[in-house]
Amino acid sequence: MSLIHLLNASLISDGDEVFFHFKNNYFSGYVDKLGMIRETRCNNIVVFLNKMPFENLTEWADACIQEIAKEYITRFSAWKRCTHKNSGLVLNNLRQLCGVFAVQKIPVTNATITTLQQTISLLLKHVDLLKEQNVSYQKYIYGEADDFNENKLQLPNSIMTIAKLYDGYISAKLNTQAKMYNGKHVDKNIAPQHHSELQLTHGHINPVLNNTSRAVA
Repeated sequence: MSLIHLLNASLISDGDEVFFHFKNNYFSGYVDKLGMIRETRCNNIVVFLNKMPFENLTEWADACIQEIAKEYITRFSAWKRCTHKNSGLVLNNLRQLCGVFAVQKIPVTNATITTLQQTISLLLKHVDLLKEQNVSYQKYIYGEADDFNENKLQLPNSIMTIAKLYDGYISAKLNTQAKMYNGKHVDKNIAPQHHSELQLTHGHINPVLNNTSRAVA
């Protein structure tokens, strides 16, 4: 899976910033609509002026470390070390969230549990901001303050997409359960009718056999 998959899933957007720290260096770049990383900066200084945008996250991180920091390491996991600034989530978490709701039953693994915990932590930060805004409005209503916080709370696109994916997962789950429930009841209604047809068939055959046996006798 690459950044373009996260773009297509609306977990990240064109122009979002990704970054990582390596020793004393702070590397950052912007994701374009093709899932490439451009405008790389090291400690807020633009680098790679003569290079084309990087096609994937791993190549970008390796180039930053080797060509700018002048270090050579082999076990740097870019997906686990790079963060999506707009949501505050590690890119590896977004990659897991991209598919975690796509199956009917969420696979319970340590990785998915950690991812969901971090997502919940991020959501709680926005809940706290909303609570502060509500308190500000209540003080204004009861005359305890001259004004209130009118700043619009903007959720990251990734959080909005996660909410939509979860709603879709719940909807698909309920539809599946309803079909299974209806299927069981249909089977129960059909079975007795099928059984009675067999009885009628046997009832029709048996007299014929009896008459035939009498004729032979």
